[in-house]
Formats: sequence, structure tokens, C-alpha cells
Amino acid sequence: MLPRQLKFRLTSAQRRAIAAEFEGGAYTTELTEEYDLGKGALLKLLAEEGVKMRRQALSAKQVRGGESPLRIWLVNVARRCAN
Repeated sequence: MLPRQLKFRLTSAQRRAIAAEFEGGAYTTELTEEYDLGKGALLKLLAEEGVKMRRQALSAKQVRGGESPLRIWLVNVARRCAN
């Protein structure tokens, strides 16, 4: 269930619009900035709207270089922390 403050701040039309933007390819970082939402609140909203989450694709270097899964995970965590 969405946090109470978020339910009152966003109309159902806005929630549907956010879900549609994400499904259309918008990044979560873009949506959090545009709608002034926290990442957790946005992810909760998307889940409640029934949106299927995307996985971050591997870079060409990761695919070609055969980097270890641990290295890939560490790079992704570092990127998330930087945002």
C-alpha cells in the first residue's frame, strides 16, 4: 500500500501516467526527479499499478569481457549509490 502522503499528493490519473511513462521506457531516476518522489515510493507505486519491472541491461563491455557476476553486481551497486 502506498504511503498515505503519496496517496493524497498524486491523483489516480497521475499514478497511471507515471506507470505509463515507465512502461514507455522512462528511467526511474527521471521519474523520481520529475514527480519529486523517493525511489522506494516510486517502486511501490509502480508495483501497485501492476507494472512489470525491467532489469538493467549489461553493457557491451560486460558482455564482451566476460566479467564475473560479482564484479557486475558491484558496478551496479556503485551506480545506484551514486544516484
